[in-house]
Amino acid sequence: MIERITSKGDLDERSRYELVMIAAREARRLNDAARINGKELKRRVTKVAWERLLEGKIAFTYDDPAPEGEADIPDLAAEAEEAAAEAAAKQHAEEGV
Repeated sequence: MIERITSKGDLDERSRYELVMIAAREARRLNDAARINGKELKRRVTKVAWERLLEGKIAFTYDDPAPEGEADIPDLAAEAEEAAAEAAAKQHAEEGV
């Protein structure tokens, strides 16, 4: 879903971290666009990005969360046990040689 900050109330509902991240992405986008087009920036891109955010000119989205159900999280404990077993087998093989 694409969102925009359109009022002071929208600003109050968002965390400062979220607002800074949105403005930082916009600043990066503006800086990249200026560099690609060979234009010199007259003002700081961070200030321009913040103004655009406050004016509601920045559309932003969030990635959809993981689907419902079991997430694809690796079993780190099992991987560590396997690695330890492989290391022990390798060391045993080296000692036996």
